[in-house]
Amino acid sequence: MTKTLIMEIEPYVKLYRCNETGIAWVEDGRSGNSYSPHPNISSTGSVTGMKQQGYWNKADRTVKAHGFIFNTDQSIITNQYDEIARMYCRCGGKHNGCWYWGDYVDNILNFRGPCEVVYHTENTITVYTKAGGE
Repeated sequence: MTKTLIMEIEPYVKLYRCNETGIAWVEDGRSGNSYSPHPNISSTGSVTGMKQQGYWNKADRTVKAHGFIFNTDQSIITNQYDEIARMYCRCGGKHNGCWYWGDYVDNILNFRGPCEVVYHTENTITVYTKAGGE
């Protein structure tokens, strides 16, 4: 697998894309975390297990890139780095109709696509649907 540096977002935070799969992700060198719009498991994990347990749909497509297996039929955005990776991802999977989780909902107003927004507080979960398209 070869990865291409797309941009440095800020010091030690870089956006990459896999040349073979088109999967994009952000690596945060400050914390050691990586961010992607697609749910993923370690490449040693079990896709069959994820589907059997109901975490992923049985028909969901997956691709392997940079040591992880990505579910390209789901998009979950939890922060600005997930969103940046979503904008640059070219995997051919699902990138609209994303689920936004947590306080990131406050930044959804500038989003350009249809989306379900899930806002979670200690006692409530609120779902907003934004119509429109890119």
